[in-house]
Amino acid sequence: MARVIAGDQKAFSALYERHQPLVAQRLRRILRSDVEDVLQVTFVEAYRSLRRYDPERPFAPWISGIAIRQAASHLRRARRRSWLKLSFSGDDLQIPDPRPALDDQANQRQLAGLLFAAMEGLPTNKRIAFSLHALEGLSLTEVGELMGASPQTTRARVMSAREAVLKRLRKAGRSHDVGLPGPPGENG
Repeated sequence: MARVIAGDQKAFSALYERHQPLVAQRLRRILRSDVEDVLQVTFVEAYRSLRRYDPERPFAPWISGIAIRQAASHLRRARRRSWLKLSFSGDDLQIPDPRPALDDQANQRQLAGLLFAAMEGLPTNKRIAFSLHALEGLSLTEVGELMGASPQTTRARVMSAREAVLKRLRKAGRSHDVGLPGPPGENG
């Protein structure tokens, strides 16, 4: 890590290779598209911010925090762009009507698409908290640490997002198919 902080490009490349799969997986849970773009921005920002990194602490949570902030910024920009498009097109946002799939793999892709569509309209902080808790399996404490929020605030965000997602899935007639975990407990 000392070599990375000192500006060694090869050491940073090795760090990228080591942490890229985790960061990409986390971003895929939050973003529907543009994962590669946000992944690159995340590592560029990490490189620029190395002077603020504390080498006594693990690197994975630090880079994950940067990735989450970059994903949140990306979602806010995308939402602004979609609002502009909608205000001029007059189209209604609707969850797509899923059809029974021919095989399990196609059905899983369809359900994932339906879940992401249901999550799309959520406020950014709720979408990220819900993704990290329900899809990544992180505890409320872990999600709160990554997002800079208390476990209570995180729990409220996850609960609100879960209710909104389930409502949208029920409207599409598929809430039972997705298999969301139950409401978060007090400790995560």
